[in-house]
Amino acid sequence: MALPEGDIKVYGTRFCITDYGNKPMSAVLTRGSIGFTTTGGEEVRLKPADRLTYEATEGVLKVEQVDTTLYMSWINKMFVFKGQPLGEIMETLSRWYDLDCVFASEDLKQVRLSGRLNRYQNIQVLLKTYEGIAGLRFEIEGRQVFISRK
Repeated sequence: MALPEGDIKVYGTRFCITDYGNKPMSAVLTRGSIGFTTTGGEEVRLKPADRLTYEATEGVLKVEQVDTTLYMSWINKMFVFKGQPLGEIMETLSRWYDLDCVFASEDLKQVRLSGRLNRYQNIQVLLKTYEGIAGLRFEIEGRQVFISRK
């Protein structure tokens, strides 16, 4: 599979690739093996539970062990978050629900939360939970979600 950042080679496997323009390319492997070769010729081969991230503009290639359920839950039509920053959670949710998030302060993006949500449930199911456990307020107006402290 050719990407602007390099080539992914698949060796009989189960994996997930994310490549959003504003973030490093990421590949997470749950089964089998995949290889990644940058356009500069650097090559790495992943084993199960590895996550590769590659920042093409900086040429930074990183491989780490991860909990694959966080990256593969989409297969079961679920969002699963485990101790992740709210900014990251809302970025993921905003893509699916086509929302723009407005944080009252930058420190709110660093609040770490966990939770699960079926992709076809109303987003407010998860947001109401976060309001109760983290003292946050989520107000939805049209396509915007305003996030503040209670």
